Amino acid sequence: MRSIAEKEVFTKRELELYTAACSIVGRLPPEDPDGRPLRCHEVARVVGYCLDLEVIDGRWEYGHEHSWCVIHNKHPAPTSWSILDAYTIGRIPPVQLVCVLSTIPNRYYPEAKRTDIREDVISELFRVLHWVKGAPYGR
Repeated sequence: MRSIAEKEVFTKRELELYTAACSIVGRLPPEDPDGRPLRCHEVARVVGYCLDLEVIDGRWEYGHEHSWCVIHNKHPAPTSWSILDAYTIGRIPPVQLVCVLSTIPNRYYPEAKRTDIREDVISELFRVLHWVKGAPYGR
């Protein structure tokens, strides 16, 4: 079954980016090389970099630190932008495409860029993906 959101809310490009993000995240290990769980902050950056999307740092709902990607749309999309959440908090599936009309500003609160990003983890995730800078991914 195709949902109303798939048919009427999201553009073809948004759905293609969502599918590509699901593929990327599905290939990632559950932990970094030191055995620590992956964080949304690094996962969002990997997905954002692979798909050429802006990454936003901030808080989700009641103050949980979070990072997500933004898809900027050109008209005639139903909204000017949407959220591609590559590693959702407390929800499954982990990758979700979110219409901003139904969730902003109630759930996603942008803040300043994070300064604690684990670049070594991001590099390792790119290695796991066999991804090379400049190579198209899912586009």
